[in-house]
Amino acid sequence: MEKKDNAKKNEERVWGWVFAGLIVLICCLWLLYWQLTERWIDCQEQRGLFGDSFGGLNALFAGLAFAGVIVALFMQRKELKLQREELTKSTEALQVSSASSKKNLNLQKTIAQVSALDALVRTNLEQVERYERKIAQGGTLAGLGAKELPIKLQKALKNFEIHAGKLKEKEMELENIHSQE
Repeated sequence: MEKKDNAKKNEERVWGWVFAGLIVLICCLWLLYWQLTERWIDCQEQRGLFGDSFGGLNALFAGLAFAGVIVALFMQRKELKLQREELTKSTEALQVSSASSKKNLNLQKTIAQVSALDALVRTNLEQVERYERKIAQGGTLAGLGAKELPIKLQKALKNFEIHAGKLKEKEMELENIHSQE
């Protein structure tokens, strides 16, 4: 990429020097023409006739200038077409990048949800195991009597089942996201 940029800059410099050289050459030729007509042609009428003899040359240069304008318009048209194509490619790349970012965001969100649900399931499981141990020992837990402990165990089991089900759904969603990539 850098080589292309350097080559383009060098080409622009060369054309700039060529253009400047042509301007200097044209000015020198004009001055030479003026000096030669002053020295070699004495009569004003003959100078006028001599100058009129270059009318065809004037038409040639005018035609060349017009052709230069036409060439410049075609070059500009080509450059604009290339620029539109590049803009289209950039837009497509931006859309792909945006879609990829959305996928990554959804993936990260799902991973965070799986992680949170996993922590909830572990907490619920620890709670169920703690209630089961206390029931097996016939004891109480933090002010809960023997009657309230089984009810708490059932609620903990129900929470465990709900969270485990949600965790399973999210894990399947995560697998689907990975399989689409």
